Amino acid sequence: MAPILSNNVSLFKDISAADLESMYSCLSGVKKSFSAGETVCSFTANELRLGIITKGIVRLERTDFYGDCSMLDRLGENDIIGDISVYSSVDDNEVSAVCEKDCEVIFINHEKIINPCEHICPCHVTMTKNLLTMIATKAERLALRVEVLSHKNIRAKLMSFFSMEAKRAGSNSFTLPFSVSTLASYICVDRSAMMREIAKMKKDGLIEADRRNITLLEQNY
Repeated sequence: MAPILSNNVSLFKDISAADLESMYSCLSGVKKSFSAGETVCSFTANELRLGIITKGIVRLERTDFYGDCSMLDRLGENDIIGDISVYSSVDDNEVSAVCEKDCEVIFINHEKIINPCEHICPCHVTMTKNLLTMIATKAERLALRVEVLSHKNIRAKLMSFFSMEAKRAGSNSFTLPFSVSTLASYICVDRSAMMREIAKMKKDGLIEADRRNITLLEQNY
């Protein structure tokens, strides 16, 4: 039996299970499994699919001219791959979605979203509204990352990121959402230099840090 789309996914919020079953065929749904390290998809002008992660973790990575790779985003269960890229006129052929932790992804044809069938079912209209909301939310998240990267030195980048995580947690103590190696990639700095700066920040009384557990000492939340 074909896998059924889930309304736990934001794209299909407020759509009934019965409607989702018929939408799977309408959207040309295909479910695929990937192992850690495999490329899930690359974003090119010819990429016509959205991916829905139903299991595992996927990293969005950009590779520059010299082969250096940096992380753009990290996506988990129920997140959507390509909801911004496939609707952009920019050819992002340097960007790939790579499986970080064994994952399953349902691919759907994005043209079936923007060009619904002649019935124009209410569930399709709901899905389109959900997609617009998701794109707005992701754009906001990317804007926050731009704010982090806009700082000129490692300490300022770290404090900006830590402040955002503390506000998200509602506490000055929080756990990093990924490893310190991934954090270095996320803020686009050398890992060794970042670790030295974290040690200095601990010495200066700005933070307490125990692996992924961080506490801000001079911020009020």
